[in-house]
Amino acid sequence: WKKGEIDVVAVSPATQRPQWALEIKWSDRIVDHAEDLGALTNFMTRHPGLAVAVTTRTRRDDHGLAAGSGRNVRFVPAPLYAYAAGYLSAREDGADYLLATGGLACGFVTG
Repeated sequence: WKKGEIDVVAVSPATQRPQWALEIKWSDRIVDHAEDLGALTNFMTRHPGLAVAVTTRTRRDDHGLAAGSGRNVRFVPAPLYAYAAGYLSAREDGADYLLATGGLACGFVTG
């Protein structure tokens, strides 16, 4: 749309509303410069309560996009996200669970 793009957005078949969003990056810089995620911030403002993640190269973090905004984003290393998505898709309930959560319900642990 005019104010940017989001790499992956899951839409509920029943409501046609976004369920979760994923921005794909291959840089750790974005964790410290979340202000560069303007399109994602705008999208989150339009859809409050949306589960959102941004992939990074190696860093994992959970924090707000703006101080006091209440808009949280999960930063997760792209290889870890890919592993979680593969694991979830291989589970018996994987396809439904992965589509419903985008893997964002996983407990991503590093270190």
